[in-house]
Amino acid sequence: MQKLRTEKIQRISSGFAHCAFTDLIACPDRPGHLLCAYRVAHHHMSQDGYIEVALLSSAGTLLHRQRLHLSGWDLRDPQFSIDDRNRLWLTAYAKSFHPDGTVSRSRNISWFSANGDSWSGMHWFGENRWWLWRLVWRNQHAYSLAYQRKARRLDLFVGHPGKAMHRDVQGVLKETHPDNAFPNETELHFDADGTLWALARRDGGNMHAQLGWATPPYRRWSWTELDRYIGGPAWLPFGNSHMLVCGRDFSSNSVSSKLWLLQLTTGKLEVLTTLPSAGDTSYPGLVLDGDTLYISYYSSHIDACARVYLASLTGLTGLRNIVKQREV
Repeated sequence: MQKLRTEKIQRISSGFAHCAFTDLIACPDRPGHLLCAYRVAHHHMSQDGYIEVALLSSAGTLLHRQRLHLSGWDLRDPQFSIDDRNRLWLTAYAKSFHPDGTVSRSRNISWFSANGDSWSGMHWFGENRWWLWRLVWRNQHAYSLAYQRKARRLDLFVGHPGKAMHRDVQGVLKETHPDNAFPNETELHFDADGTLWALARRDGGNMHAQLGWATPPYRRWSWTELDRYIGGPAWLPFGNSHMLVCGRDFSSNSVSSKLWLLQLTTGKLEVLTTLPSAGDTSYPGLVLDGDTLYISYYSSHIDACARVYLASLTGLTGLRNIVKQREV
Protein backbone atom coordinates (compact mmCIF):
# COMPACT_ATOMS: atom_id res chain seq x y z
CA MET A 1 0.00 0.00 0.00
CA GLN A 2 1.20 3.51 -0.86
CA LYS A 3 2.76 5.20 2.17
CA LEU A 4 1.50 8.62 3.12
CA ARG A 5 3.90 11.23 4.45
CA THR A 6 3.05 13.38 7.46
CA GLU A 7 4.32 16.82 6.54
CA LYS A 8 3.12 18.74 9.59
CA ILE A 9 0.99 18.37 12.71
CA GLN A 10 0.24 21.47 14.73
CA ARG A 11 -2.06 22.45 17.54
CA ILE A 12 -4.70 24.95 16.43
CA SER A 13 -7.08 25.16 19.41
CA SER A 14 -7.07 27.81 22.12
CA GLY A 15 -5.64 27.12 25.58
CA PHE A 16 -8.89 26.03 27.24
CA ALA A 17 -8.89 22.75 29.18
CA HIS A 18 -11.00 20.75 26.72
CA CYS A 19 -11.12 21.41 22.96
CA ALA A 20 -12.65 18.55 21.00
CA PHE A 21 -15.19 17.24 18.44
CA THR A 22 -13.83 18.83 15.27
CA ASP A 23 -14.84 19.34 11.68
CA LEU A 24 -12.93 20.83 8.76
CA ILE A 25 -13.94 22.32 5.42
CA ALA A 26 -12.34 24.25 2.57
CA CYS A 27 -13.39 27.88 2.95
CA PRO A 28 -15.89 28.92 0.24
CA ASP A 29 -14.80 31.87 -1.93
CA ARG A 30 -11.37 31.88 -0.30
CA PRO A 31 -8.98 29.46 -2.06
CA GLY A 32 -6.19 28.06 0.09
CA HIS A 33 -8.01 28.58 3.38
CA LEU A 34 -9.65 26.17 5.81
CA LEU A 35 -12.34 26.48 8.46
CA CYS A 36 -12.13 24.28 11.54
CA ALA A 37 -14.93 24.09 14.10
CA TYR A 38 -14.69 22.45 17.52
CA ARG A 39 -16.25 22.42 20.98
CA VAL A 40 -14.63 24.29 23.88
CA ALA A 41 -15.57 23.35 27.45
CA HIS A 42 -14.21 22.46 30.88
CA HIS A 43 -14.26 18.74 30.11
CA HIS A 44 -15.78 16.04 27.90
CA MET A 45 -19.15 15.88 29.69
CA SER A 46 -19.38 19.39 31.17
CA GLN A 47 -22.48 21.49 30.51
CA ASP A 48 -20.74 24.66 29.35
CA GLY A 49 -19.68 23.94 25.77
CA TYR A 50 -19.52 26.55 23.03
CA ILE A 51 -18.26 26.42 19.44
CA GLU A 52 -15.07 28.00 18.13
CA VAL A 53 -14.60 28.44 14.38
CA ALA A 54 -10.98 28.95 13.35
CA LEU A 55 -9.93 30.36 9.98
CA LEU A 56 -6.63 28.82 8.86
CA SER A 57 -4.28 29.16 5.94
CA SER A 58 -3.39 25.94 4.09
CA ALA A 59 -0.07 26.10 5.98
CA GLY A 60 -2.03 25.87 9.22
CA THR A 61 -1.51 29.47 10.27
CA LEU A 62 -4.32 30.68 12.51
CA LEU A 63 -5.84 33.87 11.06
CA HIS A 64 -8.70 34.42 13.48
CA ARG A 65 -11.28 32.68 15.68
CA GLN A 66 -15.00 33.22 16.19
CA ARG A 67 -17.20 32.01 19.04
CA LEU A 68 -20.77 30.73 18.78
CA HIS A 69 -22.60 30.17 22.06
CA LEU A 70 -26.10 29.88 23.47
CA SER A 71 -26.65 30.93 27.06
CA GLY A 72 -27.81 28.06 29.26
CA TRP A 73 -27.06 25.39 26.66
CA ASP A 74 -24.17 23.01 26.07
CA LEU A 75 -23.17 22.97 22.38
CA ARG A 76 -21.55 19.82 20.96
CA ASP A 77 -20.25 18.28 17.73
CA PRO A 78 -20.15 21.17 15.25
CA GLN A 79 -20.27 19.98 11.62
CA PHE A 80 -20.05 21.78 8.27
CA SER A 81 -21.93 21.24 5.04
CA ILE A 82 -22.46 23.20 1.81
CA ASP A 83 -25.88 23.34 0.17
CA ASP A 84 -26.79 23.44 -3.52
CA ARG A 85 -26.54 27.26 -3.52
CA ASN A 86 -22.96 27.07 -2.21
CA ARG A 87 -24.08 28.40 1.16
CA LEU A 88 -22.07 27.19 4.14
CA TRP A 89 -23.96 25.58 7.03
CA LEU A 90 -22.73 24.83 10.52
CA THR A 91 -24.82 22.51 12.69
CA ALA A 92 -24.43 21.40 16.30
CA TYR A 93 -26.32 19.61 19.05
CA ALA A 94 -27.58 21.64 22.02
CA LYS A 95 -28.46 20.36 25.49
CA SER A 96 -30.06 22.13 28.45
CA PHE A 97 -30.13 20.64 31.95
CA HIS A 98 -32.26 20.41 35.06
CA PRO A 99 -30.65 21.54 38.35
CA ASP A 100 -29.91 17.88 39.18
CA GLY A 101 -27.80 17.57 36.03
CA THR A 102 -30.24 15.52 33.95
CA VAL A 103 -31.00 16.65 30.40
CA SER A 104 -34.20 18.71 30.10
CA ARG A 105 -34.11 19.41 26.36
CA SER A 106 -31.82 18.58 23.45
CA ARG A 107 -32.14 19.56 19.79
CA ASN A 108 -30.12 20.34 16.70
CA ILE A 109 -29.27 23.92 15.79
CA SER A 110 -27.85 25.57 12.69
CA TRP A 111 -26.21 28.74 11.41
CA PHE A 112 -25.39 29.70 7.81
CA SER A 113 -22.73 31.89 6.23
CA ALA A 114 -21.70 33.01 2.77
CA ASN A 115 -17.97 32.51 3.38
CA GLY A 116 -17.34 31.78 7.08
CA ASP A 117 -16.59 35.40 8.02
CA SER A 118 -19.89 35.99 9.82
CA TRP A 119 -22.79 33.76 10.79
CA SER A 120 -26.55 34.08 10.82
CA GLY A 121 -28.71 33.83 13.88
CA MET A 122 -29.31 30.37 15.32
CA HIS A 123 -32.16 28.14 14.07
CA TRP A 124 -33.65 25.05 15.72
CA PHE A 125 -34.38 21.99 13.58
CA GLY A 126 -34.94 18.25 13.92
CA GLU A 127 -36.74 16.54 16.78
CA ASN A 128 -36.15 16.71 20.52
CA ARG A 129 -33.67 14.09 21.76
CA TRP A 130 -32.89 12.81 18.26
CA TRP A 131 -29.29 13.58 17.31
CA LEU A 132 -28.95 14.32 13.60
CA TRP A 133 -25.39 13.63 12.58
CA ARG A 134 -23.57 15.20 9.64
CA LEU A 135 -25.77 16.50 6.78
CA VAL A 136 -25.33 15.70 3.09
CA TRP A 137 -27.17 17.54 0.33
CA ARG A 138 -28.93 16.38 -2.84
CA ASN A 139 -31.46 18.25 -5.01
CA GLN A 140 -31.82 21.08 -2.46
CA HIS A 141 -32.59 18.69 0.39
CA ALA A 142 -30.42 17.80 3.37
CA TYR A 143 -30.21 14.20 4.56
CA SER A 144 -29.08 12.89 7.92
CA LEU A 145 -29.26 9.65 9.89
CA ALA A 146 -30.37 10.47 13.43
CA TYR A 147 -29.98 8.33 16.52
CA GLN A 148 -31.37 8.10 20.04
CA ARG A 149 -29.69 5.73 22.45
CA LYS A 150 -32.89 4.45 24.06
CA ALA A 151 -34.53 3.78 20.69
CA ARG A 152 -31.46 1.76 19.54
CA ARG A 153 -32.01 2.60 15.88
CA LEU A 154 -31.15 5.03 13.08
CA ASP A 155 -33.90 7.07 11.38
CA LEU A 156 -33.51 8.97 8.11
CA PHE A 157 -34.39 12.68 8.35
CA VAL A 158 -34.84 14.81 5.23
CA GLY A 159 -35.47 18.54 4.86
CA HIS A 160 -33.52 21.73 5.43
CA PRO A 161 -31.56 22.82 8.54
CA GLY A 162 -32.72 26.40 8.08
CA LYS A 163 -36.38 25.37 8.01
CA ALA A 164 -37.32 21.90 9.25
CA MET A 165 -36.13 18.33 8.93
CA HIS A 166 -38.63 15.51 9.27
CA ARG A 167 -38.37 11.77 9.81
CA ASP A 168 -38.66 10.15 6.38
CA VAL A 169 -37.77 6.53 7.20
CA GLN A 170 -37.92 4.93 10.63
CA GLY A 171 -35.57 2.10 11.54
CA VAL A 172 -33.04 2.36 8.73
CA LEU A 173 -30.83 0.31 11.06
CA LYS A 174 -32.27 -1.43 14.14
CA GLU A 175 -30.13 -2.93 16.89
CA THR A 176 -31.22 -6.35 18.11
CA HIS A 177 -28.21 -7.36 20.20
CA PRO A 178 -29.36 -8.14 23.76
CA ASP A 179 -26.80 -6.07 25.71
CA ASN A 180 -28.12 -2.60 24.86
CA ALA A 181 -25.88 -2.13 21.86
CA PHE A 182 -26.91 0.81 19.70
CA PRO A 183 -25.87 2.48 16.41
CA ASN A 184 -25.12 6.18 16.61
CA GLU A 185 -22.76 8.60 14.80
CA THR A 186 -23.24 8.03 11.06
CA GLU A 187 -21.54 9.54 8.01
CA LEU A 188 -23.39 9.70 4.68
CA HIS A 189 -22.28 9.97 1.05
CA PHE A 190 -24.16 10.18 -2.26
CA ASP A 191 -22.34 8.54 -5.15
CA ALA A 192 -22.72 9.55 -8.79
CA ASP A 193 -25.66 7.17 -9.29
CA GLY A 194 -27.59 8.63 -6.34
CA THR A 195 -26.94 5.66 -4.05
CA LEU A 196 -26.81 6.81 -0.44
CA TRP A 197 -23.98 5.21 1.55
CA ALA A 198 -23.70 5.20 5.34
CA LEU A 199 -20.92 4.40 7.81
CA ALA A 200 -22.30 3.96 11.33
CA ARG A 201 -20.48 3.77 14.64
CA ARG A 202 -21.83 1.05 16.90
CA ASP A 203 -21.45 0.75 20.67
CA GLY A 204 -22.11 -2.41 22.65
CA GLY A 205 -22.05 -5.96 21.35
CA ASN A 206 -18.88 -6.52 19.33
CA MET A 207 -18.80 -2.74 18.61
CA HIS A 208 -18.12 -3.31 14.92
CA ALA A 209 -19.05 -0.45 12.58
CA GLN A 210 -21.79 -0.94 10.00
CA LEU A 211 -21.63 -0.06 6.29
CA GLY A 212 -25.01 0.54 4.64
CA TRP A 213 -26.43 1.61 1.30
CA ALA A 214 -29.79 2.34 -0.32
CA THR A 215 -31.08 3.54 -3.69
CA PRO A 216 -33.84 6.14 -4.10
CA PRO A 217 -36.22 6.63 -2.36
CA TYR A 218 -33.90 5.27 0.39
CA ARG A 219 -36.52 3.15 2.16
CA ARG A 220 -34.86 -0.25 1.77
CA TRP A 221 -31.34 -0.54 3.18
CA SER A 222 -28.66 -3.21 3.06
CA TRP A 223 -26.00 -3.42 5.78
CA THR A 224 -22.71 -5.23 6.20
CA GLU A 225 -20.65 -5.47 9.38
CA LEU A 226 -17.06 -4.23 9.21
CA ASP A 227 -14.28 -5.89 11.17
CA ARG A 228 -13.63 -3.11 13.70
CA TYR A 229 -14.97 -0.24 15.74
CA ILE A 230 -14.81 3.26 14.24
CA GLY A 231 -15.68 6.15 16.57
CA GLY A 232 -16.62 9.62 15.34
CA PRO A 233 -16.29 8.54 11.69
CA ALA A 234 -15.50 10.94 8.87
CA TRP A 235 -14.99 10.00 5.24
CA LEU A 236 -14.30 11.31 1.74
CA PRO A 237 -14.81 9.67 -1.68
CA PHE A 238 -11.56 8.43 -3.18
CA GLY A 239 -12.16 6.91 -6.60
CA ASN A 240 -15.38 5.27 -7.76
CA SER A 241 -15.68 2.62 -5.06
CA HIS A 242 -13.30 3.64 -2.27
CA MET A 243 -13.46 6.07 0.64
CA LEU A 244 -10.88 7.62 2.91
CA VAL A 245 -12.13 6.97 6.47
CA CYS A 246 -10.85 8.50 9.69
CA GLY A 247 -11.95 7.93 13.29
CA ARG A 248 -11.21 6.42 16.68
CA ASP A 249 -9.74 2.91 16.78
CA PHE A 250 -9.53 0.41 19.64
CA SER A 251 -6.78 -2.15 19.12
CA SER A 252 -4.21 -3.89 21.33
CA ASN A 253 -5.78 -2.28 24.41
CA SER A 254 -4.96 1.19 23.13
CA VAL A 255 -6.95 4.07 21.65
CA SER A 256 -5.82 6.12 18.67
CA SER A 257 -7.10 8.08 15.68
CA LYS A 258 -6.48 6.22 12.41
CA LEU A 259 -6.91 6.77 8.69
CA TRP A 260 -8.12 3.84 6.59
CA LEU A 261 -8.89 3.11 2.95
CA LEU A 262 -12.35 1.53 2.66
CA GLN A 263 -13.50 -0.48 -0.33
CA LEU A 264 -17.26 -0.01 -0.53
CA THR A 265 -18.01 -3.15 -2.52
CA THR A 266 -16.30 -5.50 -0.05
CA GLY A 267 -16.18 -3.54 3.22
CA LYS A 268 -12.42 -4.11 3.41
CA LEU A 269 -10.49 -1.60 5.54
CA GLU A 270 -6.75 -0.99 5.14
CA VAL A 271 -4.80 1.15 7.61
CA LEU A 272 -3.04 4.07 5.93
CA THR A 273 -1.63 5.82 8.99
CA THR A 274 -2.06 6.31 12.73
CA LEU A 275 -2.11 9.92 13.82
CA PRO A 276 -0.20 10.97 16.98
CA SER A 277 -2.98 10.34 19.47
CA ALA A 278 -4.09 8.55 22.63
CA GLY A 279 -6.68 8.71 25.39
CA ASP A 280 -9.60 10.97 24.54
CA THR A 281 -9.25 11.32 20.77
CA SER A 282 -10.95 11.27 17.35
CA TYR A 283 -13.84 13.22 15.74
CA PRO A 284 -11.86 14.25 12.66
CA GLY A 285 -12.64 16.50 9.72
CA LEU A 286 -11.18 15.85 6.26
CA VAL A 287 -10.27 18.10 3.33
CA LEU A 288 -8.55 16.69 0.23
CA ASP A 289 -6.61 19.11 -1.98
CA GLY A 290 -4.64 17.44 -4.77
CA ASP A 291 -1.78 15.49 -3.22
CA THR A 292 -2.51 16.79 0.30
CA LEU A 293 -5.01 15.55 2.85
CA TYR A 294 -5.77 17.86 5.77
CA ILE A 295 -7.14 16.22 8.92
CA SER A 296 -8.44 18.04 11.97
CA TYR A 297 -8.80 15.90 15.08
CA TYR A 298 -8.42 16.10 18.83
CA SER A 299 -6.30 14.11 21.24
CA SER A 300 -5.08 14.13 24.84
CA HIS A 301 -1.77 12.34 24.19
CA ILE A 302 0.57 15.22 25.12
CA ASP A 303 -0.60 16.78 28.39
CA ALA A 304 -3.75 14.77 29.22
CA CYS A 305 -5.87 17.71 28.02
CA ALA A 306 -7.92 17.49 24.83
CA ARG A 307 -6.31 19.66 22.13
CA VAL A 308 -7.26 20.15 18.48
CA TYR A 309 -4.59 19.44 15.87
CA LEU A 310 -4.29 19.94 12.12
CA ALA A 311 -2.35 17.24 10.26
CA SER A 312 -1.12 17.67 6.68
CA LEU A 313 -0.45 14.40 4.82
CA THR A 314 0.94 14.02 1.30
CA GLY A 315 1.27 11.09 -1.07
CA LEU A 316 -2.38 11.01 -2.09
CA THR A 317 -1.54 11.11 -5.81
CA GLY A 318 0.32 7.83 -5.59
CA LEU A 319 -2.45 6.27 -3.54
CA ARG A 320 -5.03 7.51 -6.04
CA ASN A 321 -3.16 5.77 -8.87
CA ILE A 322 -3.20 2.49 -6.93
CA VAL A 323 -6.94 2.82 -6.38
CA LYS A 324 -7.53 3.54 -10.08
CA GLN A 325 -5.70 0.37 -11.02
CA ARG A 326 -7.85 -1.63 -8.61
CA GLU A 327 -11.06 -0.19 -10.04
CA VAL A 328 -10.25 -0.94 -13.69
